[in-house]
Order: sequence, then structure tokens, then C-alpha cells
Amino acid sequence: CEAVSASDYVEFSNFLAPDRKYTRHCGQLSPFHVESEKKFFRVTFRSNDRLDSTGFNATYQFVQMDEILTRPPQNTNSSKMLTCKHFCYLDNFRIEGIIVT
Repeated sequence: CEAVSASDYVEFSNFLAPDRKYTRHCGQLSPFHVESEKKFFRVTFRSNDRLDSTGFNATYQFVQMDEILTRPPQNTNSSKMLTCKHFCYLDNFRIEGIIVT
């Protein structure tokens, strides 16, 4: 996924500044979950003319935040619930559950 390899990639960012991003993802990957922590979220897919492939598939969901969200914690087998108070914003929306396959 390095710039010098010219690989196609998908990239996510929670920030307006173009230099603040999550890691790039490329190649054959298992589905994974990305969750926005802010009211801005960018998905960038870069491709070139070197290799032909199918691109990527993503599913997303906007979640209204009128009340405190209670959900199971990510990446654990515990049935303990997690209360997420830090996702409430003035516009009452956030993005949840981008699954890339």
C-alpha cells in the first residue's frame, strides 16, 4: 500500500486535514469495521491503470444520536455492554459500521 508501489487502495479519515488519516488498506482483506468518532468522515479509493481488479465494496450507515447509545464493545467476546456518551454531537448523527469487503 505504499505510494511507491502504485497499488490501488482505500483510505479512511475522520479529519478535514488531508494529512491526518487512518492506515491504507489494499489487497485481499477480510471484512473489517471502521467507525467514525466525529461528524466528518472521508472514504478515498485510489486506482491506477497498472492492474485491473474489482475495486472494493463498502456498506455504511448513518445513526441518529438523540439518546445515549448502548452497544456491545468491539473486538471482544464479552457480553458486557458499553455506554458510549462521547458520540453525541450537535447535529445528532454519526457514521457507523463501514464494512469493507
